[in-house]
Amino acid sequence: MFLTESRITALDPEMTILDSCSLQTASKVIKQASFYDVTSMQCVVSDDHIVTSQYATVQHDVLTAQHNTEQVHLYAVSATFNLSIQSYIPPFTATG
Repeated sequence: MFLTESRITALDPEMTILDSCSLQTASKVIKQASFYDVTSMQCVVSDDHIVTSQYATVQHDVLTAQHNTEQVHLYAVSATFNLSIQSYIPPFTATG
């Protein structure tokens, strides 16, 4: 069950939508650890060009406000809210 703005306010008047998003994403990372653990065969990051920290770091960062974010965290947000998030990396051009 997702927390709506009225439920968030009822739980804690100081909690924001961003706090709720962070809380729900952290819950996803913890409950489905194998999807966010690079040592797991089920890990959502299978491209070795994407640098992904060990699970303990991923979990720590998702539980810490205003901390580092990796691509794997965006996958967790996408899964949490059932939304496609498209990232874009511009082509690299050599200079000089």
